[in-house]
Parts: sequence; C-alpha cells; structure tokens
Amino acid sequence: MILSYHECCETLEKRRRNALRHGPRNAIATHAAYDESEIGRKEAAMFAPYLQQHQLYALTGTEGQANRQQATKQALQMFQRARFWGQVRRGWAQLTGASSSLLSLCDVERSCTIRGRAHVGTRSVPLKQIQGSEGRCRDFDADFNPLLAHDRGRWVGVATAWEIEGELPPVQLIQVGELYFVRDGHHRISVARQRGQSAIDAEVTVWQVEGPLPWKRPRPLRRAAFQQVA
Repeated sequence: MILSYHECCETLEKRRRNALRHGPRNAIATHAAYDESEIGRKEAAMFAPYLQQHQLYALTGTEGQANRQQATKQALQMFQRARFWGQVRRGWAQLTGASSSLLSLCDVERSCTIRGRAHVGTRSVPLKQIQGSEGRCRDFDADFNPLLAHDRGRWVGVATAWEIEGELPPVQLIQVGELYFVRDGHHRISVARQRGQSAIDAEVTVWQVEGPLPWKRPRPLRRAAFQQVA
C-alpha cells in the first residue's frame, strides 16, 4: 500500500513533535532510526511512482537510465532528510523563541544607506557565511533546509543534475559586511549543504553600506511558547 502525500505529511508532523519532546539530541536518534522503520519504507514507496516518471536529462542507453534513476533516488532521500530537519528546527524555534529564519536583504536596504555596489567576480564562499536571502526567506530556514513541500521537484532536479553533471554554474551572492545574501541559487546552496560541502563557487557583488547592520542590533528576547505567564 502506497502512503498518500497527506499521510506522509501527517507522519512527518507526528515524528517532529515526538522528537521535540526531548530536544534536538533525541531528534537525531529519531531520524537515524526512521529510514529503517515500516513508516520509512512506506514513505519511500510513496515516491516510487515519481521516481519512475522523473525524466530530467538526455542520457541514453540502459546504463544512462540506471544512473539517472539512482541519482534521482538519492536526491529524493536528501530532500526528505532536509525537509525533516527544516520542520524540526522550525518547531524547536517556536518552542524556545529562537529564530530559525534567514536574514533578509530588504532589512539591510531599510536600515542602511547603500554607498556603492561592486562586482568582484567568482570566488569560493564558505557556506556558513551565507546567511541571508533576497526575497526567499520563507522558502528556506537558516540552514537552507527547504520548508515548502511543493518545492520538491525543483530541489530534486538540482540535486540530480549535480550528481550526474558533477558541477553546476556558480550561484549569485551579495556580500554585506562578513555575510552573504543569495540573489540566485537557493536550491544549489541547499543541496550543497546536504551533500556536506563546506564552500560553493559564487559570483559576488559587494555592497558598501553605512549604518547599523540589522544582525548586529540587540534583539529583544521572546518568551518561549511553553513558558506560562506568571
């Protein structure tokens, strides 16, 4: 029996809530055991029809088709893992009051005066320094885990292309201070993080700004959801 998409989402939500009862450390153990569980096998079966119909690249011959299917299968597994951690992190942020969101480039434009913009070419940028987005803060969390279920096709396509082609075009980043904001290439950065990379090639534009940077301002503490008002 193939697990429906709705059932899959319900299962993920139950799994997330169960993990959060005992904190992030328990979430790691929960996820590690999930792939071998009966529910995990049902969830994999749900994606089987999608895998069979997924035609992305003009690889020819039996070997090429096998390589494409294997790459797509691995990409689907990576997406499921990234979506799981996105849900865990968002739920944990709601409980603790911590932020799990990407920084917004719009906040920089609102709070600072932009004195200049300079394209500095292509360079290798550490992924840990890419912490913001130009317009897609609701689609990915601060670790670039995908938050939208309907983003699966695009994400899997990028991951499959990476596996088959070996490399993809550089992403486009805007540097403000020591941090980088994504202009184009959110999915490539998300996939790169899931692949365990530490850096990614990027075309970089540096903004010279004047004024207090939003992420350096002290943030007021929010009361966690589980705290009771005295």
